[in-house]
Amino acid sequence: MTNPLLTPFSLPPFSAIRPEDIVPAVQSALDDCRATVERVVAQPGPFTWDNLCQPLAESDDRLSRIWSPVGHLNSVKNSPELRAAYEQALPLLSEYGTWVGQHEGLYQAYRSLKEGEAFNQLTVPQRKSVENALRDFELSGIGLSPEKQRRYGEIVARLSELGSTYSNNVLDATMGWSKLITDQAELSGLPESALAQAQAMAQAKEQEGWLLTLDMPSYLPVLTYGDNRALREEMYRAFATRASDQGPNAGKWDNSEVMAETLALRHELAQLLGFDSYADKSLATKMAENPEQVLGFLSDLAKRARPQAEQELAQLRAFAKQHYGVDELEAWDITYYGEKQKQHLFSISDEQLRPYFPEQRVVEGLFEVVKRIYGITAKERKDVDTWHPEVRFFDLFDANGELRGSFYLDLYARENKRGGAWMDDCVGSLRKANGELQKPVAYLTCNFNRPLGDKPALFILRQLEFGLFDFRMHAEYSPEKGAQILPTLAEVKKSVAVVPSPSWGRFPHAFSHIFAGGYAAGYYSYLWAEVLSADAYSRFEEEGIFNAETGKSFLDNILSRGGSEEPMELFKRFRGREPQLDAMLRHYGIKG
Repeated sequence: MTNPLLTPFSLPPFSAIRPEDIVPAVQSALDDCRATVERVVAQPGPFTWDNLCQPLAESDDRLSRIWSPVGHLNSVKNSPELRAAYEQALPLLSEYGTWVGQHEGLYQAYRSLKEGEAFNQLTVPQRKSVENALRDFELSGIGLSPEKQRRYGEIVARLSELGSTYSNNVLDATMGWSKLITDQAELSGLPESALAQAQAMAQAKEQEGWLLTLDMPSYLPVLTYGDNRALREEMYRAFATRASDQGPNAGKWDNSEVMAETLALRHELAQLLGFDSYADKSLATKMAENPEQVLGFLSDLAKRARPQAEQELAQLRAFAKQHYGVDELEAWDITYYGEKQKQHLFSISDEQLRPYFPEQRVVEGLFEVVKRIYGITAKERKDVDTWHPEVRFFDLFDANGELRGSFYLDLYARENKRGGAWMDDCVGSLRKANGELQKPVAYLTCNFNRPLGDKPALFILRQLEFGLFDFRMHAEYSPEKGAQILPTLAEVKKSVAVVPSPSWGRFPHAFSHIFAGGYAAGYYSYLWAEVLSADAYSRFEEEGIFNAETGKSFLDNILSRGGSEEPMELFKRFRGREPQLDAMLRHYGIKG
């Protein structure tokens, strides 16, 4: 049977991909990539974009187009067979990445291009691509001795394996807990939408009653609306101890050793490359210049935010005591009484707002905003193969009717689908050798409640502690002390957090962003991105939210540039200055 991953396609044939197709397809693409590298470096020179970068970009694109749907399916449609094939392919990719990054001939070819006359003839994005490639060679250990290069390769391969193990443990632990409720009185306070969802979950398992799980669409309504305090505590405990040595499934999918080994190997890798810590290595590819700058940013924000947070918590405690006779708020009480307080103060709840935000209206509203600001129109296509019937596909056209890109929209939580929300590449933008521009295709993935019967899914509109914990854990790692994961978290909580947190909580054991998601010593970037976005938005506030000229400036200077230039220069080009914290503080209601 023909391997669908090796048959040329414009969009992935998701329904045809089988686990047994994966490793042969990946190996074939890697063989092609290696052959391309060797063919390119064997040229006598001089090296140019067309004879060096272009063929490598096209062979890497073929590899990416094969691996992207595989990695995506592993996240949204996980199965034992797919997981096994995915994990079998990971070391092949890791080995190839190390081989390329430490290929002396290829490194010298890029250096020759950078130092030659042809470099000045390149476009700005092309020059940035060459500079990034040389930086990545250094970060891959090109300057290390053969012995250290081998060790580098071993570490990278093992880290890839550990990341997959960590992610699998979190998914298995999340799916490994459920609770069937047979007495509806135990679910007092839950809105009809949550009850219907729980009942549908039970029916899908051929059970009578209401089935609760640790997926967000099931977990959050209980924590937010459930009058049953014991049930809230039970679900909070199960969620907060996933993949750890605590809780109802203690030790079953425990990530403790995975985390400790991961931190040790990251530190060793950073020191191999000449960095003091993994935090320093992480910043080699980011806007921040050094760890002190990041910690200063986070600490300053914490100082500004904490007094107001303490005041808000004190008000919530007073409210809960006055109206409900609760003397002490626990972690599983905060969201519940926060919702009660909001209803008391404003006579409105999130649940009352939900009917005004059905899926179709929200999606159409989003597209209308994009059209008015950027002149981009979204058109749905029904002829695209997807991994689930609920997944939708849209093409994006500019004001001239030209196709600019496309995306898959996967909105709903499902079994065997990783939690959270994310975007990833399906097809990367690429100018081919024949001049054709390959248009980008993205995955947009969420985990909302799905529609029930004829009712549309109803949407409702969420990190400072996480950022400090992540960065300090990597910046302060010491081989002598080992992984101080929980002590570091406790220190950060003591200085930042105001909400009570039980000692048995094991938040790090399911913090996939930093142990399996590429955000190691980089989670602070969520807050930094909020600074940039709030400051950028403030120009729209000044000039008009739907000002087309402002939208065009943002599109031209930020969105369409991607990583082709230094991000700070792009921001200054749009805003006319460096980013300021004021707008973010104002949007959060924090005094400056």
